[in-house]
Amino acid sequence: MGKIRNRIYTYFVEPSKTNFAHTNEVISKNLAGLNTSSSDFTAGTDILTDVKCADGVKRTLYRIPSGLLLMLWTSRTALKINFRIFNQEGRGAIRDITSWYKKRHQKKF
Repeated sequence: MGKIRNRIYTYFVEPSKTNFAHTNEVISKNLAGLNTSSSDFTAGTDILTDVKCADGVKRTLYRIPSGLLLMLWTSRTALKINFRIFNQEGRGAIRDITSWYKKRHQKKF
């Protein structure tokens, strides 16, 4: 039997150009709240600038915990925010997973 790998994922969001200022503010405030209560996320290290992603485009991204990402994703309509989701496996390339996330976390009624 093969060895099971523990995969470590880091998640990022990029505010969309549509409604950028508001989305940026909501994400920043939520991360600021985490910074006061979590040792994993410290002020100033959550924003990455000029990061080259797998598609070759340089972006400014917010590093974000998966729990906050899910909360923002499920509340995006109510909060009136727009953003794209990226992830990184280990030290691999940062890739856009917005379409995968949409399919994975569709509302089921």
